[in-house]
Amino acid sequence: MLLGIGLNVAMFIELRTVNLQSRLTPWLLRSQVVFDGLACCLTILILWVQEIPTYDEVSGAIVCYLWDCQSPFWAATALNTCNLMCIAFDHLLATVYCVTYRIYQTRYIVGCCIATFIYTLLVALPVSLVVYYTNGTCHVEVRPEHIVAFHTAKIHQRLWAVVYYLLPLIFLITVNFRVVWHIKSCFCLRYTFNEPITKLSLEGAHECNFSLVIYYANGTCQVEVRPEHIVAYNIAKIHQALWAVVYYLLPLVFLITVHFRVVWHIKAYFRLRHTSTEPITKLSLEGAHECNCESVSKECDAHSRSVVKSLTIGTFCLIASMILAHSYDSFYYVFGPLLGYAYIVGSGEQLISLLITALNCVANPVILALSLPSLRKKLFRHMRMIKEYLGEVCHSCPSVPMKPSVH
Repeated sequence: MLLGIGLNVAMFIELRTVNLQSRLTPWLLRSQVVFDGLACCLTILILWVQEIPTYDEVSGAIVCYLWDCQSPFWAATALNTCNLMCIAFDHLLATVYCVTYRIYQTRYIVGCCIATFIYTLLVALPVSLVVYYTNGTCHVEVRPEHIVAFHTAKIHQRLWAVVYYLLPLIFLITVNFRVVWHIKSCFCLRYTFNEPITKLSLEGAHECNFSLVIYYANGTCQVEVRPEHIVAYNIAKIHQALWAVVYYLLPLVFLITVHFRVVWHIKAYFRLRHTSTEPITKLSLEGAHECNCESVSKECDAHSRSVVKSLTIGTFCLIASMILAHSYDSFYYVFGPLLGYAYIVGSGEQLISLLITALNCVANPVILALSLPSLRKKLFRHMRMIKEYLGEVCHSCPSVPMKPSVH
């Protein structure tokens, strides 16, 4: 996690030096590394500070519903996931709707902020209901007698799978497919673009708020929900479904859909070189690359392959990273009770699943850096400089003569 914090800080600093001809794209990229870094910090705190001492009913309930249920971590994760979907959406707007993209950038920024806030609430708020506070104890293991937490957990599992997992996955796949299809249509219909297609960003929060699936009573935070805890019991019923949908399925489907749409668009765009009668102006991932398809078809071919390869590898890495990081916790939460493994917040198994989820925040800055051509070139340049420096240091080190052995 310390590595993740360092990578995200370095990525945030490097983004300040990259000139992206857009206001929305830098905003989303910087937000992404901030959310990733925040999730890494919260992971360290949760693993380090597993219990906060309380001295009265009020402080005990606050700690139970806000900390013991791990809602801060899932809030940061929800912000991370939703921002990734906004980045994919920015990719779609900059590619397919490039004419109005710069005109409505302020609206897009406001819309992304509102969408991120709503998504985070949708994913995070029910988490607080799957624990229960009573008699000075925070119960994280939901039982039928904790009514609110129990019913919330039942609904939340399915909702979590759809909103957190399927929805982002479908959205990302659809958006990428739409972008690629648009580029293909441009070539087939012999369109000539008079304005550059602004930066195609491949970077694209996940959180489930268990705060409502816990219950505070008699100085104890109950995380094991029972039927008598009406609110927590009922919310626990729907929490599993909500968690599966919002946290797992939604981001996964969104990422894959957006990727295919983008690749389709780009392939179609470059295929137009065979029939275009005028030079095609600039297809750029960050700024200004011009490809005259009549005079430099080989350059166009190379640029096309480079763009598609960059988009494909970068997007699939983001999708694979999200699937690998989110699948364990999502399946453990949704299907664990059916297989006889209770999902208990704060248990050793649950903390392992939380750590696996947080690894996604370590991988994201690396994937984003490699997906942006300018950052990728700068990264490779720095690596070469470091390699040359280490080589010079090694060669300049005086060799220590070996003392002859005395026989």
